Amino acid sequence: MAWQFSSEDSETALGSRDDFVAALHQQFGAPIDEFAARVLYTEAVANAVRHAPGPIRIVLEARDDGHWLCVFDEGPPFDWVPELPVDLYGEGGRGMFLIDRYSDCVAVERLPAGGNAVRIKLNPGPPAPLEPE
Repeated sequence: MAWQFSSEDSETALGSRDDFVAALHQQFGAPIDEFAARVLYTEAVANAVRHAPGPIRIVLEARDDGHWLCVFDEGPPFDWVPELPVDLYGEGGRGMFLIDRYSDCVAVERLPAGGNAVRIKLNPGPPAPLEPE
């Protein structure tokens, strides 16, 4: 599954979050942590919209090791620093921190033709409730 937007069309890009979550359920039948999936999509796409002018491509991949949200942009290189920002209410750095906390793994790659690929492994669904003994 893939979606493509211009970074100038943030409303459509962020508005496709529900389509992304529906695709997780429908296409892959994946048990997912839906809250975490929504946070990851929102933060990754918002970062691309804010920092990478041009097209943004969002891909949902099913691999043997799980489900991955991949965001491709044509923006400048950046360092992946998922630390809690000093100003908790500021705009800088919070997205990377949330992505790091709500995902199983994050890989950031500079693409040979320019731009970035941010690959985020989604958490599986919430654990089953404990049965009373």
